[in-house]
Amino acid sequence: MPPPPIPHEADPVVLLSNKSRRAAGLVAGVTVWLAVATGSMMTPISASEANPLRIVTFGTSLTARGGWQEPLAAGLERCLAMPVEVLTVAKSGANSDWGVEAIDQVIAMKPQFVTVEFAANDAALHRGMWLSRSQSNMRTIVRRLQDALPGVKIILMTMNPLHGPRALVRPFLGTYYDTYQALSKELGVGFIDHRAVWNGLTAGELKEAIPDGAHPIASKAAPLIVPAMIRAIGGDRCP
Repeated sequence: MPPPPIPHEADPVVLLSNKSRRAAGLVAGVTVWLAVATGSMMTPISASEANPLRIVTFGTSLTARGGWQEPLAAGLERCLAMPVEVLTVAKSGANSDWGVEAIDQVIAMKPQFVTVEFAANDAALHRGMWLSRSQSNMRTIVRRLQDALPGVKIILMTMNPLHGPRALVRPFLGTYYDTYQALSKELGVGFIDHRAVWNGLTAGELKEAIPDGAHPIASKAAPLIVPAMIRAIGGDRCP
């Protein structure tokens, strides 16, 4: 018998701007792959007080409740020496079907960078999101962004592991995460695999960092995932 569905919070869509005054820690071991086609690590980044570098973080509750956007903005402002604005379009319980519906909200913000993550909810058995449909949705999201925002840099991301009942209803989460790397190469966009740093934690540390089995505490997540994001967006200016 399959495990019962795990209820998700009925959070509204989060549309937040985060500017940080706090630093994120440096942690090694994250896979960061950026296609040459994106130019993410080669194209000069320019911004001004009136037009800051704008990043949209797009995804599930792992983005909506992540709490890492503020340290991301602070770290980039520090190494790039320019204003950085991090906006969030995300919803608890959302999968890539919602992502396709919400993409116009991201486009309207006219970002230079967009991070995307929907695999954790696409992989939930009770949602009936087959891998092929998840892949198709992600292709649609990327292509619509590219068509509407020429030059936008898109980064697909895997997120944290899950444990307990939330992991049981996602037995193939690793496969959904793996497909993001394949899609990044196929579509010529960036990819950050956060799994390595999370897998470096002991079982006890993992439970402490993710007490509900799915949503990391912001103070634990930010030092693990922000450094790789800063490197991917800032390039050589943010080693």
